Amino acid sequence: MTRMTPLVLLTLALWGASTIVTLAEELDEMVALESATALASTAPVIGDAAERDAEPEGPADVALMPREALEQEVLAARAEVARMKDLVRRIVIANRREKSQAHYNMGCVYRENGKVREAELAFLAAERHHPNDPAVHYNLGILYEEDLGLRGKARKHYQRFIELAPNDPDAGLVYEWLTSLTAE
Repeated sequence: MTRMTPLVLLTLALWGASTIVTLAEELDEMVALESATALASTAPVIGDAAERDAEPEGPADVALMPREALEQEVLAARAEVARMKDLVRRIVIANRREKSQAHYNMGCVYRENGKVREAELAFLAAERHHPNDPAVHYNLGILYEEDLGLRGKARKHYQRFIELAPNDPDAGLVYEWLTSLTAE
């Protein structure tokens, strides 16, 4: 069984998560096909003498493996597939967080430069990639209240910030803002 080196994994990460997921699915299919081929090659040969004496199709090392060793190989291959799927899942999550952070940073830059509509779009993109990031909701709340005058939307994001980060140093301040918006 081929183990993926860190360089191969890095290359896969650069290709993108969808490519890695596709490769993991193909790896699943390969393991299933190899298992079926290996099990079939250990079955008794039926047919004429020429067929019985012919070389088995497929890798010679698989044909000569005892059934227990073959089953161990299959289990090891399945464990490797499970490990790779977990790795793919972690890469996808990290990729999502990085995209969220990039959009969040752009939102901050746009807002600082007075481009509030662009800031809103960037913060909303960050929210799509990482909906439970309190900083995104904090900044959307401020943007909606101070820059766009959308108090209902500001209230929603302030509430979400408090739900996600009740112990944040700014939670008390946000709670005051939320109270003032509700009183109006």
